[in-house]
Amino acid sequence: HRRALLRPAGVSAAARTVVTQAFTGKPARAIVNGWTEDMDELQSQLPNCFNGLPGGRPLAAAAAKAGRTDLMTMWAGAGYARSRALPAAELVTAIAREAEALAPAQAALLRQASLL
Repeated sequence: HRRALLRPAGVSAAARTVVTQAFTGKPARAIVNGWTEDMDELQSQLPNCFNGLPGGRPLAAAAAKAGRTDLMTMWAGAGYARSRALPAAELVTAIAREAEALAPAQAALLRQASLL
Protein backbone atom coordinates (compact mmCIF):
# COMPACT_ATOMS: atom_id res chain seq x y z
CA HIS A 1 0.00 0.00 0.00
CA ARG A 2 2.81 2.40 0.88
CA ARG A 3 4.54 1.76 -2.46
CA ALA A 4 1.29 2.48 -4.30
CA LEU A 5 0.83 5.73 -2.34
CA LEU A 6 4.35 6.91 -3.11
CA ARG A 7 4.46 5.88 -6.78
CA PRO A 8 4.89 8.95 -9.00
CA ALA A 9 1.56 9.98 -10.52
CA GLY A 10 2.63 9.39 -14.12
CA VAL A 11 3.93 5.87 -13.55
CA SER A 12 0.61 4.07 -13.91
CA ALA A 13 -3.15 4.35 -13.82
CA ALA A 14 -2.88 3.75 -10.07
CA ALA A 15 -2.99 7.51 -9.58
CA ARG A 16 -6.78 7.28 -9.92
CA THR A 17 -9.03 6.97 -6.92
CA VAL A 18 -12.67 6.04 -6.63
CA VAL A 19 -15.30 6.31 -3.94
CA THR A 20 -16.29 2.71 -3.39
CA GLN A 21 -18.40 0.61 -1.08
CA ALA A 22 -16.60 -2.55 -2.17
CA PHE A 23 -14.58 -3.03 1.02
CA THR A 24 -16.78 -1.99 3.92
CA GLY A 25 -20.23 -1.31 2.53
CA LYS A 26 -19.81 2.38 3.30
CA PRO A 27 -18.50 4.97 0.82
CA ALA A 28 -14.74 5.52 1.11
CA ARG A 29 -12.03 6.68 -1.30
CA ALA A 30 -9.50 4.10 -2.45
CA ILE A 31 -6.87 3.64 -5.13
CA VAL A 32 -8.47 2.00 -8.16
CA ASN A 33 -7.43 -1.65 -8.41
CA GLY A 34 -8.85 -4.93 -9.67
CA TRP A 35 -11.08 -5.35 -6.63
CA THR A 36 -12.69 -1.90 -6.91
CA GLU A 37 -13.22 -2.40 -10.64
CA ASP A 38 -14.67 -5.91 -10.23
CA MET A 39 -16.99 -4.76 -7.44
CA ASP A 40 -18.17 -1.63 -9.27
CA GLU A 41 -21.37 -3.14 -10.64
CA LEU A 42 -22.02 -5.44 -7.69
CA GLN A 43 -21.79 -2.76 -5.01
CA SER A 44 -24.93 -1.01 -6.23
CA GLN A 45 -26.83 -4.25 -5.57
CA LEU A 46 -25.56 -4.67 -1.99
CA PRO A 47 -28.01 -4.01 0.85
CA ASN A 48 -27.45 -0.93 3.03
CA CYS A 49 -26.49 -3.20 5.92
CA PHE A 50 -23.65 -4.86 3.96
CA ASN A 51 -20.38 -4.96 5.87
CA GLY A 52 -17.54 -6.43 3.86
CA LEU A 53 -14.94 -6.09 6.61
CA PRO A 54 -15.40 -9.44 8.40
CA GLY A 55 -14.98 -11.41 5.19
CA GLY A 56 -12.64 -8.95 3.57
CA ARG A 57 -9.99 -8.77 6.29
CA PRO A 58 -8.57 -12.26 5.61
CA LEU A 59 -8.55 -11.52 1.87
CA ALA A 60 -6.83 -8.16 2.39
CA ALA A 61 -4.23 -9.73 4.72
CA ALA A 62 -3.49 -12.54 2.25
CA ALA A 63 -3.31 -10.05 -0.63
CA ALA A 64 -0.88 -7.83 1.31
CA LYS A 65 1.29 -10.80 2.24
CA ALA A 66 1.40 -11.90 -1.41
CA GLY A 67 1.97 -8.36 -2.70
CA ARG A 68 -1.31 -8.49 -4.66
CA THR A 69 -2.17 -4.81 -4.90
CA ASP A 70 -5.03 -5.76 -7.24
CA LEU A 71 -6.88 -7.22 -4.22
CA MET A 72 -5.63 -5.03 -1.38
CA THR A 73 -7.67 -2.45 0.47
CA MET A 74 -5.75 0.72 -0.40
CA TRP A 75 -7.42 3.75 1.13
CA ALA A 76 -6.23 7.03 -0.30
CA GLY A 77 -7.44 10.60 -0.59
CA ALA A 78 -7.99 12.29 -3.92
CA GLY A 79 -4.62 14.05 -3.70
CA TYR A 80 -2.57 11.07 -2.56
CA ALA A 81 -0.33 11.27 -5.65
CA ARG A 82 1.32 14.28 -3.99
CA SER A 83 2.48 12.09 -1.06
CA ARG A 84 6.16 12.13 -0.19
CA ALA A 85 8.36 9.74 1.77
CA LEU A 86 9.78 12.18 4.31
CA PRO A 87 10.08 12.27 8.09
CA ALA A 88 7.19 14.26 9.56
CA ALA A 89 9.26 17.30 10.52
CA GLU A 90 10.76 17.58 7.03
CA LEU A 91 7.35 17.15 5.42
CA VAL A 92 5.76 19.87 7.54
CA THR A 93 8.68 22.21 6.77
CA ALA A 94 8.38 21.50 3.04
CA ILE A 95 4.63 22.06 3.04
CA ALA A 96 5.04 25.31 4.99
CA ARG A 97 7.63 26.55 2.47
CA GLU A 98 5.35 25.64 -0.44
CA ALA A 99 2.37 27.36 1.18
CA GLU A 100 4.49 30.43 1.86
CA ALA A 101 5.55 30.57 -1.79
CA LEU A 102 1.92 30.31 -2.92
CA ALA A 103 0.52 32.83 -0.47
CA PRO A 104 3.26 35.13 0.89
CA ALA A 105 0.85 37.68 2.39
CA GLN A 106 -1.01 35.02 4.38
CA ALA A 107 2.31 33.48 5.49
CA ALA A 108 3.43 36.89 6.77
CA LEU A 109 0.25 37.13 8.87
CA LEU A 110 0.88 33.66 10.30
CA ARG A 111 4.48 34.60 11.14
CA GLN A 112 3.25 37.74 12.94
CA ALA A 113 0.89 35.58 14.98
CA SER A 114 3.76 33.14 15.69
CA LEU A 115 1.91 30.33 13.91
CA LEU A 116 4.55 29.72 11.24
